Amino acid sequence: ATKASRIAGAVYVYLYYKQHVYNYIALQVGVFDMTVSLLALPLAEYIRRVGLKKAKTLVLAYNVFGIMDLAIPFSLFTFNLFDVLYTPEQSLSFFFIYPIPIIFLYNVPLAGITHMLFLTNFDVMEKAEINKGEDNKQK
Repeated sequence: ATKASRIAGAVYVYLYYKQHVYNYIALQVGVFDMTVSLLALPLAEYIRRVGLKKAKTLVLAYNVFGIMDLAIPFSLFTFNLFDVLYTPEQSLSFFFIYPIPIIFLYNVPLAGITHMLFLTNFDVMEKAEINKGEDNKQK
């Protein structure tokens, strides 16, 4: 549920539609961030109901999607910076328009760390008593 904070990515969509930024990368980043954010709470509720073990495939797919959402813009930015593989007509300098640098400093590292921690500790969390789900609790 901590991924709900990624709704801050909506600023990219706002900047794109207000025509402050004319770059499809902004639209892609914004839409993907909003998707991760809006799926966080329903997925957390689903996990609470059925348990982490039964929701394993969805949770892994969600976290891989979340990591790819973080990796794609940075990869494209690096390629654009060095004119390798990706040379858009529009500049990627929009990443430095306020409040986007603030999102980079807070939201991106937090999201990356939590996605990676979840993926690397999935087996341990899966075995925890708290993750059995409402359906499997003894009454």
